[in-house]
Amino acid sequence: MTQNDVMCLGWAYGYLSNFREISPQEVGLASMRPFYGFSSLVQKMRADRKITNEMDDILAEILSGVTEIPDKHPEPVISSELQGVWHLAYYRGKSGTPLKFDIAERRKQRGLTQSELADQIGATQAMISRWENGVAEPTPGYVERLRQILG
Repeated sequence: MTQNDVMCLGWAYGYLSNFREISPQEVGLASMRPFYGFSSLVQKMRADRKITNEMDDILAEILSGVTEIPDKHPEPVISSELQGVWHLAYYRGKSGTPLKFDIAERRKQRGLTQSELADQIGATQAMISRWENGVAEPTPGYVERLRQILG
């Protein structure tokens, strides 16, 4: 499971935790096995009919960034480093902090060109241009790198 996958699942779990009581133990288990934790929560919420169409659309957008689905059962426990990433994303989702922000504005405030920013985050200038123009969205992994550089 990639860091980006963990961020997407952590944010989505945090977002959903606003609509259903979740114990600290459930949060802890979900951070160790993010895919299983998220799918268990979704199943419970669907059974309780607590997922609206709007929530479904938000989850679809966020989860489009997940690229790897565990092929083992049970899902292996992820590293403590990735668990930390999951918790960071979880609290962002819980607080409603979006994974998006105005890249162009922040880049210009720091006096960076698109090419300079791209070099710093391991992307291409064309990717930065597409994100700034709304043609494409950065994955949560890129969003995290953008936040580290642009604040």
